[in-house]
Amino acid sequence: MTARKTTVVLIVLFFLGYLFLLHCSPGEDGKYWLGWIVGAIGVLLLLDLFSQLFRLIQNFLRDKLVVGIGNLLTLLGLVIMVIGATYSYVYNFEGHFRLTEGESILDVDKSYQGLRKGFIRPNPEYRWAIQLEKVSLRYSWDGNILETAADLILYDQTENKLFAGTTGFGHPLEVGELQIHPTKLGVSPGLDLRDSEGNLIWRGAPKFDVLDKQGQKTDLFQPADLDLKYTVSFAPAARYVRGRIVNSSLTPTNPVFVFTSPDGSVSKPVPVGGGPVDLGGYSVEIPVFRYWVEFEVQSRAGNTLLSIGLAIIILGILFTILPASKSTREVPK
Repeated sequence: MTARKTTVVLIVLFFLGYLFLLHCSPGEDGKYWLGWIVGAIGVLLLLDLFSQLFRLIQNFLRDKLVVGIGNLLTLLGLVIMVIGATYSYVYNFEGHFRLTEGESILDVDKSYQGLRKGFIRPNPEYRWAIQLEKVSLRYSWDGNILETAADLILYDQTENKLFAGTTGFGHPLEVGELQIHPTKLGVSPGLDLRDSEGNLIWRGAPKFDVLDKQGQKTDLFQPADLDLKYTVSFAPAARYVRGRIVNSSLTPTNPVFVFTSPDGSVSKPVPVGGGPVDLGGYSVEIPVFRYWVEFEVQSRAGNTLLSIGLAIIILGILFTILPASKSTREVPK
């Protein structure tokens, strides 16, 4: 097998293995051994590329200058991309977690609801604390939620403030190689439930997934150990229009929850801070509420090297196809 064919085979095997590890889940044991195999192929590929780079440097003076530069740049770009892909595989990770306004989590790499990481655990630099300060909503004239802004503060493990910024849907927050963006938004009311005699029988802060653009989404409220079930909707900017509650930009600070029994016989609005509301045998009071946000965090480790390598390869190809370099060696007479 010629040197070029060997290089092509190694490149194909390396990137196929790399893509398989990124997008498939062979299990921890399978991932471990497959990771070693892909790593070994990457080492062989690097040795092969460096060998060809050395031969190109030796033959550089015998090649036409422009083509020689193009070949060198193309090969150098391939080397940088392989290094970048390997680094990305080893240190790249992504995960998601949920925070309520005012909450913070320490040691983020251990606090994910779901975590998908590279061949080894994330670097210590990723073990920071993050706090969700406040969530703000902006409405259109007809009451649809146009924008969501989540104010975040990042601290190190000794509670030194590192960074403060705002992220929203379609507007990720970038901190170094980390990219943080919200994927889901909900609401968590401080809820008191009382029986018909006024005795407190349940208190909590359930997390309802009830926010969409029109405020028409519902979630289930079913406290543990109680024979009670209601569907709940939420209007963060409630306004009564023809007997029904809709969101309105005219009332941006009027949050109202609506509790509806399964058979539809009871459907009552419960304003935040408005006192207890009778639901037929039970009463509900919501003094306060907070928004919660589910975030996804991604590490872009290796992306810079991949971009640099690709740019160098393109530059090398441009040098190679210039009209002045139609052949790389003189044709013998």
